[in-house]
Amino acid sequence: MFLHALWWRVTGRAAAAGALFALVSASAPAQTAATPEYALKAAFIYNFARFTNWGDRPDKALNLCVLGRDPFGSALDTIDNKEVGPLHIVVKRVREADKAFSICQIIFIADAEMDNFLLQPEQVRLANGVMTIADKEGAARQGVIVELTTENQRVGFAFNQQSAGRARIEVSSKLLRLARKVY
Repeated sequence: MFLHALWWRVTGRAAAAGALFALVSASAPAQTAATPEYALKAAFIYNFARFTNWGDRPDKALNLCVLGRDPFGSALDTIDNKEVGPLHIVVKRVREADKAFSICQIIFIADAEMDNFLLQPEQVRLANGVMTIADKEGAARQGVIVELTTENQRVGFAFNQQSAGRARIEVSSKLLRLARKVY
């Protein structure tokens, strides 16, 4: 009897989890599925937003843009409209760097756009109040504020404090303590 009750509890939970997964999958937008790595990276980006002082924004929007080809699939959509203090995140996908730097507070730079980013004048790359993020190796050394890293299947980050200072991005020291490397 005990084993039967235990089996029912385990299979019942598995069935409920499967039904919940099917419901979430069916209601998700028709985009490419998010890989576990990029789902984690989306969570990291959300926490970067939470531990950064964005000042007073009259429109109450915190525009998070992906510049170039979006590697996240639907993962960033999970943080779209989430609150960050009095602000809410608005996820946008843009193709032109000029547009991204004029409308976005957080810009994830896709791999294919890194060279174009580095060709931009420094005043564009370090635009006031814009946090740049990339997951290309060496991005933080090249001036990107946050470099997402994956080591032994674990996501972490490097932080370029000098670039953040020039862009007037104030990040909590609690967040900086979690960085694998600070430049």
